[in-house]
Amino acid sequence: MFVAGNGNGRVEVFDLNNDGTLAQPTATYILGKPSEHARRTHADAWSESQTEFPGALAVEHTNQRLFLVDNTTGQSLPGRGSQIMVFDIHPDRIATGADVLFILGQPDANTKTSGLAANHVGRRLGVAVDEANQRLFVSDGSNNRVLVFNIAPDRIATGMAASTVLGQEDFTSREPGLSIRRMSRPGSLAFSPKDERLFVSDNGNNRVLVFDAAPDRLRTFSAATDVMGQPDFETASPRTDMRGFATGGLAYDDKTSRLFIAEQVSRIEHMRITVYDVSPGAPLREATPLAVLGKPGLEPTIPLFQGHSLSGLDSVPLQSTLNDNSSSQPKAIPAETVPLSGTSHRNNCAPVCLPWR
Repeated sequence: MFVAGNGNGRVEVFDLNNDGTLAQPTATYILGKPSEHARRTHADAWSESQTEFPGALAVEHTNQRLFLVDNTTGQSLPGRGSQIMVFDIHPDRIATGADVLFILGQPDANTKTSGLAANHVGRRLGVAVDEANQRLFVSDGSNNRVLVFNIAPDRIATGMAASTVLGQEDFTSREPGLSIRRMSRPGSLAFSPKDERLFVSDNGNNRVLVFDAAPDRLRTFSAATDVMGQPDFETASPRTDMRGFATGGLAYDDKTSRLFIAEQVSRIEHMRITVYDVSPGAPLREATPLAVLGKPGLEPTIPLFQGHSLSGLDSVPLQSTLNDNSSSQPKAIPAETVPLSGTSHRNNCAPVCLPWR
């Protein structure tokens, strides 16, 4: 299990038992710092082996790699940017303090500035991996776009250019918009490998966009195929009560076709996780949550979840318990990424990643 601790400026790697519980209470490895005792000390303290402010992360299992967004301290300052660090996490090669394999989103490993190009991102990034087609999706919030990188072992390289951009007509535009093709401040991402759909939390427009991400159909400036949280692609109405829709951190369960949204809200007492059925054919625009975790007040339509207690925490349990229609016994939903209780302004990300077992 990989946990990005942005306060300590490092990623902690924990061994798990077969049932998903911790094998030991302390981390086995530390990525981004030279030892288990090292922590973030000052701004701009980053290198090819040191992270500064780690945020979103995603595990790619086929080639045993970790894709980690490393942010800068004081991202609101002009010129500050983020980068994506790629670590080798093969059990035989992972090591505390290891150097990265590659750096994406910056023209080279020594740059961490806000940019606008096919190989240069801004800040407020999210990540999602398509393992079957060896693609990395990167939401570039400050540039109002989503980039797609070819991460095949024989193609990935430090400073490489993205192959496709969503939300913009080219790699040098950053216009925010409200339409079937444009977006505003995209944040968290979730990918469905079964039906090759990409879910984009379009935070500035109070909606989630859904794209057909099949490699033979996804093109630069592709139109979204559906939208969640709004009646059409030209509406961006904010939530007015607790029964309304809110964007935030995303996580997708491919076995049940359910999307988990850790809602981004301004008040801690309103933080919660909503669960939606997003199976093909489900009416996404009028979607009603199947369940709500972390807060009372909106009863689930089916008895999915039991025993959860969240109180504005920074993360949710790594496994959620549900009952399906075939059994009265709780079952565990394996989660590729577990979202924050709200997409933070610094991370726009999920800081916990649990490999499939």
